[in-house]
Amino acid sequence: MNNIKLLICILGILLAIILPACIASRELVLVVLFDLSGSTINDREYYYNDFKEKILLQKIDTDDTVIIAIGIITDNSMKEHPIANETLIGMESPFARRGKVEKILNKVKGHLLNNEAIQSQLTDILGAMYVTPNDVFNAYKDDNNKKVLVVFSDMIHEYNDCNFKKESLTSNRIEEIISNKRNNGGLPSLDKVKVYVAGATGQPNIKNFWDKYFKSCGAVLEYYGRTLIKFKE
Repeated sequence: MNNIKLLICILGILLAIILPACIASRELVLVVLFDLSGSTINDREYYYNDFKEKILLQKIDTDDTVIIAIGIITDNSMKEHPIANETLIGMESPFARRGKVEKILNKVKGHLLNNEAIQSQLTDILGAMYVTPNDVFNAYKDDNNKKVLVVFSDMIHEYNDCNFKKESLTSNRIEEIISNKRNNGGLPSLDKVKVYVAGATGQPNIKNFWDKYFKSCGAVLEYYGRTLIKFKE
């Protein structure tokens, strides 16, 4: 009888430990894109600091599981591979999480701030959307996962398919660009993804484009501004 009581007591303790972890097992899938075009060279330190202070360091002292992928926007976005991939595992020690965070920060800093950092002449933002975000979010389709995309960019797409600096983004032109992407299989699947944009210009026609673009991809444009004032994911 005493053995049975002891076994029940042990099971109760195990359940008390395991159940909360299971309930809180929802993962955050976080994709971050950095614009490495020449027009962003003066903003990259702001990009880095916002990413470091307002996003990444906030994830060290939590028990959340966070899957992180870092991509870049260049004049050859469709052929760019992620510059960093890490998973902060729930319940692992802050020491282990901090080591992974430092690894990510070193990779990002190297691409954004060193003297040989990329300065692309063109900016293929639409192509970048179809690479890292599309691939990562498709790999983690589970509805229980929270999916977030953060884009550090002025959001001025300048590429062969269209150039926001040279053309008028009327409602008809916006619909035409999005339709062309959809018809050619170039529209990413961003279903239920929350999107945050930092570094954006204040031009309303460009914001209007991205509003409609992300909606067409199934995403929600949660924040769009010059700096990352709001991020609570």
